[in-house]
Amino acid sequence: MLLQVAKSESVTPAGERREQWTASAARSGVRIWDHDVLPQRGVNSELRALEWLALAPAVHAPITAAAVDAMQQRSGGETAC
Repeated sequence: MLLQVAKSESVTPAGERREQWTASAARSGVRIWDHDVLPQRGVNSELRALEWLALAPAVHAPITAAAVDAMQQRSGGETAC
């Protein structure tokens, strides 16, 4: 599990600015206290935060024009805006 990242910037010989992110600290596990009771989905804030990790890639993934067209066809051409 990544806990901290460091950002560095450089300029290429062509004059382009580049950013690079590298892990500067990591941890192999997470300890959640209050382990004398069974965790309940949707109630425990630590578990809810970890559930976001599974959802985040889908939320932040790029959407293609073909996917938008397919979604509009399924919804009858209506837009959400």
